[in-house]
Amino acid sequence: MKRNITEAIIAAALCGIVVTGCTPAIAEQTDRDAFRDVSDTISSQQIEAREAAKREFAMKRWNEAQEAARAAQEAAEAAAAVEAAMKYQEEYYEPYSGSYTGYRGNPDGLNNYDGTYEHDGRVETFYSGDNAIYRDQLWVDDDGFYRTEEGYYAVAASDKAPGDTFEGSQGTCYVIDGGNEPGNTDYCVSGWY
Repeated sequence: MKRNITEAIIAAALCGIVVTGCTPAIAEQTDRDAFRDVSDTISSQQIEAREAAKREFAMKRWNEAQEAARAAQEAAEAAAAVEAAMKYQEEYYEPYSGSYTGYRGNPDGLNNYDGTYEHDGRVETFYSGDNAIYRDQLWVDDDGFYRTEEGYYAVAASDKAPGDTFEGSQGTCYVIDGGNEPGNTDYCVSGWY
């Protein structure tokens, strides 16, 4: 009993209750009340701690779920980019069926960043005409192509005779020189390098 009273006084002190001059009955009642108050305080602290732990766990799970969703979105975007690149490659970079091992290049026509283009069974490429011997007889259009006085595109083609004209992807071509392989049309350009 004495131990209970001492514990009650300690518990009461912890709860802010000042105990002086108690009778054993009052002390016993105070002991029970103090114990209940301390138990209630401990229980509410435990509950609060448990709830805080639950909130922290829920927040951690939510953050993990958000991170997983972001990773899944990035993976889906990367997969879509790879699929688009492969589709582009299948559509526009199929090996040329002739003896040339180049590629078709840009679907919009020959340009200075794709390098090759297939048009009407011919592979079109370009070369620098800045050192061409015929340069004095040609002019350069806004796109960098050398043109004849008639407006024809100056090209090299080994399977065509100098002076021949034929249709290319850019328009009518005029052969000024021999090209590198039969079936190729090499447009004479300026400033593409």
